[in-house]
Amino acid sequence: ILKGLVEGFLDGNVEVLYFEDEFVAVVYHFSLPESYAVSLPIGFISSDKNVVSTIGRLVNSYIGGTQGFNKPNDCGLISNIGRGE
Repeated sequence: ILKGLVEGFLDGNVEVLYFEDEFVAVVYHFSLPESYAVSLPIGFISSDKNVVSTIGRLVNSYIGGTQGFNKPNDCGLISNIGRGE
């Protein structure tokens, strides 16, 4: 299932591929504007069950949250975005 999410998880500087109970890949875009013109991707991949479940809790907490009154972080299925569904 691919869902659209409101940008903002960890200030929008991170990408997470989370496969429940299987593995997780995390890339954080580290920025040093005074030294580099572009962000530096730093990340990891893990199949360690404790790491996967910890990241899963963080991701699910964000997905279930809101940006304000009646503005959920979960925008629904990507295939429905823009169709008014």
